[in-house]
Amino acid sequence: MPPKEQQFGSHSVHRGGLASIARIPRRGLAMALLVRVVLFSSVITLILTVLQLTLSYRSERSSLESRFDEIDQATSRSLGESLWAMDSKQLEEQLDGILRLPSIRAVGVREVRSSGDTFIIFRGERQTSNAIVKEYPLVCCGARPQQIGVLHIEATLAEIYRDVAAQALVILFSNAAKTFLVAFFILFAVHHLATRHLRDIAGSVGGIRPDADLAPLRLRRSRIEGDELDQLVDALNTMRERLRRHAVELGNANARMAAILDNIPDLAWVKDTQGRFIAVNRAIAASKGFAGPEEMIGKTDFDFSPPELARTYLRDDAEVMASHVSKRIEEQHINADGSTTWIETIKTALHDGTGRVAGTVGVARDLSERKRAEEEARESERRYREVQMDLAHANRVATMGQLAASIAHEVNQPIAATVTNAQAALRWLSVQPPDVEEVREVLCRIVSDGNRAGSVVRRIRELIKKAPPRKEPFDINEAIREVIALTRGEAMKNGASVQTQLADGLPFAECDRVELQQVVLNLIMNAIEAMSGVSDGARDLLISTGNADPGWVLVAVRDSGPGVAPDTTEHVFAPFYTTKSTGLGMGLAICRSIIEAHGGRLWASANQPCGAAFQFTVPTRSDV
Repeated sequence: MPPKEQQFGSHSVHRGGLASIARIPRRGLAMALLVRVVLFSSVITLILTVLQLTLSYRSERSSLESRFDEIDQATSRSLGESLWAMDSKQLEEQLDGILRLPSIRAVGVREVRSSGDTFIIFRGERQTSNAIVKEYPLVCCGARPQQIGVLHIEATLAEIYRDVAAQALVILFSNAAKTFLVAFFILFAVHHLATRHLRDIAGSVGGIRPDADLAPLRLRRSRIEGDELDQLVDALNTMRERLRRHAVELGNANARMAAILDNIPDLAWVKDTQGRFIAVNRAIAASKGFAGPEEMIGKTDFDFSPPELARTYLRDDAEVMASHVSKRIEEQHINADGSTTWIETIKTALHDGTGRVAGTVGVARDLSERKRAEEEARESERRYREVQMDLAHANRVATMGQLAASIAHEVNQPIAATVTNAQAALRWLSVQPPDVEEVREVLCRIVSDGNRAGSVVRRIRELIKKAPPRKEPFDINEAIREVIALTRGEAMKNGASVQTQLADGLPFAECDRVELQQVVLNLIMNAIEAMSGVSDGARDLLISTGNADPGWVLVAVRDSGPGVAPDTTEHVFAPFYTTKSTGLGMGLAICRSIIEAHGGRLWASANQPCGAAFQFTVPTRSDV
């Protein structure tokens, strides 16, 4: 059954107009309207009253002045004749008659003489203020009348003022009564038609919860088509229904969000600008030893974290609120049991509805597994590097084994020369007298041969020595020449001609010297071995260096052997890939790993007109 419509107000409003008006609030809309109506009516009444009294005053005064003219017209001739006849009694009677007229307070006649003016007769009391004074000439007599005197008349304005004041009182009182009655009616009408309904609406809407499912609101009267209050109620009903749906949706969304936050392993919280927690999820509450999130509300980091760590948290919060930029931090988190956990925290400024900063929002993730994985990765990388070093060392030793005969030849040559030179020195010493100069030359050759043999041994030791990689600047051309010297015997044994095109003025290479020599040695030995299977044609080996992109130097080893098929230029660098019956297929793979570890690149391509070309780049140090 649908709910009945909610009706505003209570039944007490039907007790009559006076009771209803008595309950009108003194600061309400109706009272404000009443005050404005009274003020406006009072101002208009005063203006109209002043205008009306001004017109009345002017009319009364005009009537009085007209009366003066009538007196002059009615009495001036007779007064002139009486003055000419010097009939005092007649003049007095005439003046007394004038004095009895309304507002006339003094009247007199004076004779005009050449020696001066002298009043003959004066009746009444002279007016010192609020009076109108006029004088009229008295003429007489005969065919050529002439002025013989003056009629002096004084009238008071006091009666006019009294009349005007009486009119003002009547007008003010009557208008005040009308204004009061109109204002009372307006107050009653506005209250009955509008304000009582507005108060009912405010009282009913103010106590409604946004999510309350209530019946639609309506006024305590019949609906009037087009009435503004009915339109207001319709708008409020529509707005309240939308607000209710929005509140329900918001409540559901909050419930879902709370369920999500309470069930994720990440720590989540909201702080105000003072660093107090105003919302937390179960994960952070549990990590701090609280039974539920509500126990953590209102507390700060100083309540359960070391002071120094709490101050760090506070500084990070202040920085985020000041910059309005999110911040990602790796920091330590102290658990309730005192253990320390590394966490990754993302802090963001929280803004209120006006856009002002209201605090911070934080989400933190436990980095224990990631830190453990990173440590394991570092350990795996370390072991990988060790294995790589071992393989590289084994590769160098194996290559040295292949060069054993050539190396023996390189060492035997200076040793044999040393023996021969020593025998020659003995012979020169046995001559009488001994030839010291010849002996000195022979001894110098012995020293040179010894140094040459020692240099061969030193280079071999450096190549087969197991040592961690060491990046340092060195002359790449000189390093390549040392490798070529070690492989000269092997190249001659296989009928290969070794040529070089080493660019002058190259910047020093910035990498491990032994590892680079190992790469060059492998490429030279592979080229010599590849060309040994060629039955006809020249066996040419060209080793060149040059500048590549800025900051890099390029090394190329080109041979005239059978070459590399285009579809296998990448396969040759795969571990255990080999085309030789005795090889393991690790040489080129180790070479590429060495070059890539230094940031360079090693690649293979076809040589023109025949053979293969292996090229690689290594970084340089421009300031050396």
